[in-house]
Order: sequence, then structure tokens, then C-alpha cells
Amino acid sequence: MTKEDITKKTLAETLIKVNKYSLSRHEKYFSWLKNILTISVGLLGILVSLNSDKITDLYTFISFISTILFLGLGILFGAILLYNEVYIQSQLLNHSKKNGRRLLDGKGIKVFSVIRRHWFFSLSEIICLSSYLISLISLITYSIFKVYDKGILM
Repeated sequence: MTKEDITKKTLAETLIKVNKYSLSRHEKYFSWLKNILTISVGLLGILVSLNSDKITDLYTFISFISTILFLGLGILFGAILLYNEVYIQSQLLNHSKKNGRRLLDGKGIKVFSVIRRHWFFSLSEIICLSSYLISLISLITYSIFKVYDKGILM
């Protein structure tokens, strides 16, 4: 084997590993996102259904409403972000179709191509994660105000 053959073989092996790790990361990310969405929907349902007390304190009310609001935003943008999985698969399908056409035309195929995420999905990810963080902080402050309002900390 020549040095050029060894380089091509090493490059091919590296590209296969990159593709394998990329797909593995992609699957784990969307699995994590699905779990977070499931937990969030459950938490939202529990918060709304179990809040039977009338909230009289303004700070407690604001923290409760902000928890519900940001949890809802996190769920909404998380669902939009989950659609990114479908978007990526359709981009991969289009790439395969183009390679098939190139083969029929007698041209070479593109072995490696980068599929970029649409800007809206990147924005959705930022909004989703920020909303979850803010809702977690709001939930903690709501709990503190609720305990303080009942006089347990006095």
C-alpha cells in the first residue's frame, strides 16, 4: 500500500467514526429532549390541578404565573425543537436523492455533506432551555413564598 492509499483509508475510517458519533449524539439529544418534555407536561398538569388555594400574596401569585408561563413556553418551543428531527431526516432524504440523480447522470456522489440546522430551530433551542431555567427559578421562588405565606418560616 502506498502512503496515499493509507491516507485515504484513514480518512474514510475517520469520516465513518465522525458520522457514527454524530448520529449517536443526535439520538441521545432528542431522547433527552423527549424526556424533558414529558416531565414538563406532567409538572404543568400537577401545578395547575393541585393549586386549590387562593393566592392572596402578590409575589406568590407572580411567581406562580411566571412558573406556568415559562413552563408552557418551554414545552411549546421544545415541541418545535423536536420537529427539528423530522427536518434533519428530510434533509438527509434530499441529499440521498441528489446523490441518486448524480449517479444516474454519471457524475460522482458527494460522500460527505453538512446538513445545517435552520436558524429557527437554533432560536427555539435557546428559548426552550431559557424558559425551562426561568420556570425552575420561578418554581423555587413560588415554593419559598408559599411556605412563607403559610407561616412555616416565621
